[in-house]
This record gives sequence, structure tokens and C-alpha cells, in this order.
Amino acid sequence: MRYAPNADAEEIESLVALKTLKCLLVNVLLGGSKGRRKIDSRGWSPEELERVSRERNERCLIIK
Repeated sequence: MRYAPNADAEEIESLVALKTLKCLLVNVLLGGSKGRRKIDSRGWSPEELERVSRERNERCLIIK
């Protein structure tokens, strides 16, 4: 998860592409997941960052 006040979708798409390529090179399935929060993480405690990260991940969870 990238926390930055200036995070944008283009940057995250680039990170996803790189992560996907890395996973392909080492033969790891299901790689390439990235996310962003447009916040200044310096003002957040580690517990708060963990909470917002978990909330975001729960919303993105795919259940088959």
C-alpha cells in the first residue's frame, strides 16, 4: 500500500506492472496487487495505518 498525499492512479498502475513482471520472472502466481491512499501518513499512528489498510483490503477481497 502506498501512502502519499500526491499518489495518483498512473503511478499505481506502473507499480502494478512492475510487481506483475517480477512475479512472472520468479514464477509466482497472482502477483501485481497494489493500492494507494491519498493521505499524509506522517500524521497517522501505525495502528491507524493498519486499520485503514485492512479496511481497504477487505473491500477488495475476492471470494470464489
